[in-house]
Amino acid sequence: FINLTICTFERFLTLRSQRKAIAGDGLLTPAYTFPLDINQQKESAEESVREIFKKELRFKEKASPTHGIYIMEKGWSYRWLTWIYHLAILFCFFGFLLTYLFAFENELTLSPGEATAIKPAAISRWNKSWGNSPQELDFRLELAEFITEYNQLPKLDYPADKLSRLAFALGWKDPKYTLKNESYFPKDWKSRLKVIKGGLAVLEKTIEVNDPLYYHGITFYQAAYNQNLKIQVDDNPILFETESEKELIIPGIEGMLKFGTVRTGTLFKKDGSIEKIKPFTEVVLIKKDGNRKIETENLGKLEQGGGIYIDNKRISMREFKEASILSYRDDHGVPILWWSGIVVLLAMSLRIFGAWYRIIYRIEEKDGMPHLLLKIKTRGIMA
Repeated sequence: FINLTICTFERFLTLRSQRKAIAGDGLLTPAYTFPLDINQQKESAEESVREIFKKELRFKEKASPTHGIYIMEKGWSYRWLTWIYHLAILFCFFGFLLTYLFAFENELTLSPGEATAIKPAAISRWNKSWGNSPQELDFRLELAEFITEYNQLPKLDYPADKLSRLAFALGWKDPKYTLKNESYFPKDWKSRLKVIKGGLAVLEKTIEVNDPLYYHGITFYQAAYNQNLKIQVDDNPILFETESEKELIIPGIEGMLKFGTVRTGTLFKKDGSIEKIKPFTEVVLIKKDGNRKIETENLGKLEQGGGIYIDNKRISMREFKEASILSYRDDHGVPILWWSGIVVLLAMSLRIFGAWYRIIYRIEEKDGMPHLLLKIKTRGIMA
């Protein structure tokens, strides 16, 4: 910030001194000198050249002629673009400061059908410095529905032997694809949220990744989800509870069972059709020996209500629940950073890739013939 301030001030003094030198002392060191029509007088030549620059080449006069020197410019103002993006960077710093002082972020887990009060565990640095404690927000959030979607993703059946791979690479053999359970590729997961205030739903929106919910300056993002499973062993009424992708120890079974992500929701198939997925998970048996070596065995697919057998025990998934994990953030610096960042990039892009021209010239009579003494300054790749 200090560096930017000093550089901007020094740049301002430099531009100011250059402008005074151009317009004030009547000196011009030309880069080009062109003889004009021999039959023209100096006065008529000045008028003709001025008209050509203004009407045909569409330059604009930037200052009144001083000592017979004319200054013409065309294109995006290099000077103003420089000032604009420097000013936008200053606004970025202001946004950084707002975020640093007043922003806070937290996480929330919602189960379907529950309207949850929101009391952040974290507070902003500003509130913390004054000894303030987190306050419960004046609205509640309800998860009306959690939606999961999958694409059916075929896997390439890549040949194992070298000759077959060569034939495949040269196009002599057509590729083959297989569809297995692991071909279910996550397409999206969404949360249909309701904002409850005073017992009434004042806002409803289905959010997904990169499409959050905004309410009263707070942004709710779809961060992740978790799944809780209830597992039954044989006909035992006592159910084991576990989370997907977590290891579960069941008495009488050597090793630990790990239940993968439960596939549920909507499947968008490769042929364009859509179907509802009957909830299922993949079960893996994990065994560890004394040397900490891990052995895994894929036990296969376990559907809800179905079962698999291991060590003469029937393992079944009786039910499962999904919950949505939301990240929420209160950050008033974001809009300032968003717009000032766009202005910075736009102004710098126009400055770099645009076209800006400055023409400084005067007409001088030499050997009875008018001459055009010309100096050209350009900025931008397209100039």
